[in-house]
Order: sequence, then C-alpha cells, then structure tokens
Amino acid sequence: MEHALLKSLLNKDFYDETRGNRCPEKLFTKDLQKVKRVIDQAMDNYQRDLSLDEIKGLFFANNPTLTTAQKQQYELQFQKIKSSDSIGADVASEILSNMFRQVVGEEVANLGFQYVNGEQHSMEPLRNLIDNYQDDFIPSIRINYVDNSIDHLLSVAANNTKWQFNIHSLHNAVHGLDNGMLFVIGA
Repeated sequence: MEHALLKSLLNKDFYDETRGNRCPEKLFTKDLQKVKRVIDQAMDNYQRDLSLDEIKGLFFANNPTLTTAQKQQYELQFQKIKSSDSIGADVASEILSNMFRQVVGEEVANLGFQYVNGEQHSMEPLRNLIDNYQDDFIPSIRINYVDNSIDHLLSVAANNTKWQFNIHSLHNAVHGLDNGMLFVIGA
C-alpha cells in the first residue's frame, strides 16, 4: 500500500492536497521515508508532476555512499512502486488520513505509557501534540443546516394557513388557521 501511495504522490495536484502534516514521512517505513523525502524536495524544486525515473535518479544522486546491498534494496523498492497500481486521489487521501490518525494515536499512546511509567511529568508534550494536529482531524459528519431565522420562520408560517378569514381586519392580524393551532376567538 505504501508503494502505491508514493506513486500517487508523484502527481502534483494530489501532492499539494496532502502536503505537510497530512502526509508526514513517518507514515512510511524507514526505507520509504528516504524516498518520500526525495519526493518532497523534488516537488519543492520543480513544482510539477514527476516521473518515478526522475525520483529514482534524484534518489541515487543524493545518496552516493550507498553500499551495493543498499542500492539493490532501493532498486527493489522502486520496482515495487513502479509495479503498484495507481490509487485514485480520493481513496489515497482517505488512506493517508487513516494512516495519519494511527501514527498520531501511537504518539498519544506512547506519551500515555511515559506518564504511567513516571518518565513524563508534564502535560506539555501532549498539549503540543494536540495543538500541532488539531486542524488535521476533521470529522466526516455531514450536517444539514436549517434556516431558523425569524424572517424565514414567519414566511413559512404565513404560507401554511389552510383556512383564511373572510373578515379583512381579522385576516390582516391573523392570516388564518391551520391544523394543530389553538385559537381563542372572542368578539
């Protein structure tokens, strides 16, 4: 899955949607974090869609001290990225969002263990974590808002009268009656 996500990040539009805190490199395994770092640098430098061959070339150019075994390992990683099916931007975005929540959840859990074990005594790290990521946790609840302004309610109520009065002065004051209305009428 990580390989397919990296392949999706080669698209400039998708990369721009998910850049920054929404797609930190810590979402990926150690080897793929280095590839993600190269994608980040290339996107900043070139500001366009990138090909996998371009990223591969930049990666090996930026890491000239890799051993032969490491080079073979990264060749295998690039081959896996190349052979991965592309993921649609909407699905990839949801996958990244879920992976991101898991990573932040692990950080919160680790802080919890540090508090329980007495290694951490201040709530400041937790507060900083929440402050840093609070905007990235957007609920997926869809809310249908109702217009409950006085003007709207009066206009709706004015149009719902079934039985209107034929006495002009009474009609101007009350407009009429509808089901469920209780009126006391006096002379």
